[in-house]
Amino acid sequence: MSSAQPTTTLDDTPAIYAANLHAYNCGNLVGEWVAIEPGMDGDDIRGRIQAMLDRTGGEEYAIHDYNNIPTSLGEWPDLDTVAEIAHAISEHGYELIKGFVDYFDADQLGEFDHRYVGTYKNEEDFAYEILSEQYNLDKMMGSLASYFDYEAYARDLFMGDFVSVDLRGEIAVFRNY
Repeated sequence: MSSAQPTTTLDDTPAIYAANLHAYNCGNLVGEWVAIEPGMDGDDIRGRIQAMLDRTGGEEYAIHDYNNIPTSLGEWPDLDTVAEIAHAISEHGYELIKGFVDYFDADQLGEFDHRYVGTYKNEEDFAYEILSEQYNLDKMMGSLASYFDYEAYARDLFMGDFVSVDLRGEIAVFRNY
């Protein structure tokens, strides 16, 4: 009886480990990594999984591991969604897409381009940029502009209209509408 998944030479390519459930239920780990390459869709992934099942004598599968894909998708994810997430990760990076999926959920990925505002040092930095783009505080307030409370303004922005996701040293900002 096998006790570990086969080793692999996966890099940062998004991939899933599809296991043959019949073999798994018999105490054997049989399956393979399916790399999700550019242009693949859910049907392509299903085809590769089915080919593995045909070779190994199985009928059912479960996803037992993920490489460079958020693992919140579970054992039986929608493979079209997996492909969509993999392509978004290839385009925007793992941390950014993981943060988005963790907050908004995978079914909202079609909203990514609308919701994503950018990355910033912190919420206060975002508040400063938004005010600088929309207003000329020096012209409006004169010398009082130096007393503007960007921290309080940022707190207000992130109480409803915007969401920040920690990206290890900076934040990603998304519209919450």
